[in-house]
Amino acid sequence: MNKLLSIIIPTYNMERYLSKCLESVTATIVPDSVEIIVVNDGSKDNSLSIARSFQAKRSDIVEIIDKENGNYGSCINVGLAKAAGKYVKVLDADDWFNTEGLVTFLSLLKNVDADLILTDYTMVYTNGRKRSAHRNWSVYHEYDETLMAESSFLKMQMHAVTYRSALLRDSEYRQTEGISYTDQEWIFYPMRFVRKIKYFNIDLYQYLLGREGQTMDVHVIRKCVSHHILIVKRMLMEYTSWHEGGNGNKNIYFDYRLLSLTRNIYKLELLSLDNTFDHKLVKEFDDFIKEHFPDFYRRTDDCLIHDFFRYRFIRYYHRYGTRPLRWVRMLNAALKKIQSFY
Repeated sequence: MNKLLSIIIPTYNMERYLSKCLESVTATIVPDSVEIIVVNDGSKDNSLSIARSFQAKRSDIVEIIDKENGNYGSCINVGLAKAAGKYVKVLDADDWFNTEGLVTFLSLLKNVDADLILTDYTMVYTNGRKRSAHRNWSVYHEYDETLMAESSFLKMQMHAVTYRSALLRDSEYRQTEGISYTDQEWIFYPMRFVRKIKYFNIDLYQYLLGREGQTMDVHVIRKCVSHHILIVKRMLMEYTSWHEGGNGNKNIYFDYRLLSLTRNIYKLELLSLDNTFDHKLVKEFDDFIKEHFPDFYRRTDDCLIHDFFRYRFIRYYHRYGTRPLRWVRMLNAALKKIQSFY
C-alpha cells in the first residue's frame, strides 16, 4: 500500500518513554497508510528491544534503522532517506501523538495537496500542567506564503509541522549532524520552498516538558551553547546567500527565527550563575555578527531578552560587554517560576 505519512522517531536511550510514544502511533485503530521509522541512534539501554517488540506487533507499519550514534540530525537524515510517505513528520521519542488525532489526520491527508501542513499540539509538563498551542486559522482555506508573516505562524515550533516529502528531497535538505538543537533547522531551511500551506484543527502532537536531562532543560542548554552558535552562524550565512529580497512574507519569518535564536544565545550568557559557562564563546559570537552582519547586529539591540523580562539586555551587552549580576539573579528566579527558557 502507498504510504500517506512517514513518521520519523529519533531514539537515543529512551527506554523510559519509547513505549508510550510507539503505543500512540501503532494502536490497532491506526491504518497501514502510515509508516513509522524508528531510528535507534546507538542507544545503550533497551530502546532497540522496545522498538522491535512494536515492530513484531505492527510489521505492516513499523520500520527500524539501527545505527551508530550520530546525534539528532543524523537520525532525521537517515529517516528521510528511508521515508516512503507522501508527507513526513518528526516525533521525538519522549513525546507522543493523540492517537485519535493521528487517525483523523491520516484520513484528511488523502485529499490534501500542500507543501506544508500545520496541526495543533499540546505542551505537557511533568508537574501535570498542560498548555495548548492552537491556531485560529480556517481549515477550509488553502494558504500561501502570506501566512508566514502572521504572529501565530512566526511562533510555531516543529511539533506543528508536516512537510511534503518531495519538497525535502527536491531541495536536498540535510540536517546538521553531530550536535543537538537542529530541530530549529527543520523549521527554517525547508520553509524557503514552501508555497501551499494547509491547516487542520487537530491536537496531534503531545510535547513533554520538564523532564531532567531533556535538551530543553536550561542546564543542558547552557552546556550546549556552542551548538546554538554553530546553528545560528550557518543560518545567517545561508539566509544572506539566498537573496530573496522580493519575498517579504518569508523574509519576515526568517528574520523572526534568526532574531529569536540569537536572542537565546545572549540569554544563555545572562542565565549563567556559575563558572562552568564559556562566556568566551558568546563574546566570539557577538564579535562575529558585529563584523559580518552589522545591520542584523544593530537590530538585535531592540530584542527583549524574555517576554517576562522586559529589559533590553542585549543592547547593554553590546555597549559594555558584560552582564549585571542583579539581572542574572532576577531572570533565573523568574524562569524557575514560569518553567520556560523561552
